[in-house]
Amino acid sequence: QQQPTISSVGPSIANGRTTPFTGPNNQSFSNSLMTSLDQRMSPLTIGASDQIPIAVAFQETIHVMMSGDDQTKWKVRILGDMLVSFPAAILNLLVNPSPILNILEFRLQNLNKVENIIANPQLITLNQSGEESSDGPTYSFNMSALSNILRNLQEKNRSLPFFNFGILKYEVKHTGVLNIPIQVSSQWTRTFDTISV
Repeated sequence: QQQPTISSVGPSIANGRTTPFTGPNNQSFSNSLMTSLDQRMSPLTIGASDQIPIAVAFQETIHVMMSGDDQTKWKVRILGDMLVSFPAAILNLLVNPSPILNILEFRLQNLNKVENIIANPQLITLNQSGEESSDGPTYSFNMSALSNILRNLQEKNRSLPFFNFGILKYEVKHTGVLNIPIQVSSQWTRTFDTISV
């Protein structure tokens, strides 16, 4: 199935050198710190001309309540989390934002199989427009809240090259038990002196 994607990520900053983007190895969620230490980035300066490099990851978990071997009675939910990861090299731009930095925005696409999107209201807001875009909803970061989160993560461990946290949750539309990777059913038999499960 097709996962939601993110596009149109900004902001950009003007003049300077390009710093390459390196994706993180650890996709831990729930406001945890990334512990990938095998890649390093040199600090960006305020005069860089490239876009700020940001990694995005999706984690989906299947929850199933199984009732015997009758699959019509099973209850299935697929819940997803969206995580953003910021390289430590650009934290100085966001922790102490410059007036020339625009608000960080992103757009979600391929949402035909996604429902019940819940964004972190303290960190991002859904952009309201006169017409609903066919490309998908656009969200904006609260730059003050983002700055506070990154500052707190940085103060906890200044040696880590990446810092990440979840920004929204969603539910995946599914076709029932066909989406369950491992199916378990229970049966038992009883005789005069034994019970087999």
